[in-house]
Amino acid sequence: MSRRRPRVITLVMTLAVLAAAGGSAVGPASATTSVDTLSEPAFVVDLQSDGDATVSLVVSYDLADDADQQAFDQLREDPSNLTGNFEQRLSRIADRTATDTGREMTISGVSASVETRDGVGVIRVSAEWSNLASVSGDELTLTEPFASEFQPDRLFVIKPPEGYQLATSSHEPANTDAETVQWTSGVDLSGFSTTFATDSSESLPTPLTTLLALGLVSALGYAGHHRLRQKQ
Repeated sequence: MSRRRPRVITLVMTLAVLAAAGGSAVGPASATTSVDTLSEPAFVVDLQSDGDATVSLVVSYDLADDADQQAFDQLREDPSNLTGNFEQRLSRIADRTATDTGREMTISGVSASVETRDGVGVIRVSAEWSNLASVSGDELTLTEPFASEFQPDRLFVIKPPEGYQLATSSHEPANTDAETVQWTSGVDLSGFSTTFATDSSESLPTPLTTLLALGLVSALGYAGHHRLRQKQ
């Protein structure tokens, strides 16, 4: 058997384990702000306002020799093994999470990209996860499956929908920017619960809202009183 095939199998099996355990093939990643171009090891949750999410596993490998490069070339040509393993394991996690939360969940639209950058192979596998976050009015809350003793050894990134910002979190993020909220590798996220709410800057400040409401009440009261006097 050629060296290429065992390398591919090893990479696929490693990714399958990572999908279940949140592991990483290289060392801890530093914080980054661009989700779409992320190439460091990470697990990314891109939330939508209806509670659905796109979840992505990013895995990086040092390509030490030509055999590693050939293995990645083969994965790029046929990523079906990657997507199949990821979908199966993620579906099992989604089934357990649906039981825990009482929300119906499905995994769909699994895709994979394989590329090399400066001698580093980057695999990104993504899937659509329905009802991952609970929705209450203008708030999104993310708990399971991350609340159940989740301890990633990669960057954990949550990207809220446009117009939402971090409201509360059971675990202090390591980094928060205009686009994402991030927790570093190795942090214990047991009991995890994080809520995002619509940006308060889009609404009137509370004191101004109160003043306008009082002004409206006064105006209505004056109009009613004026009509009553006219009838008399």
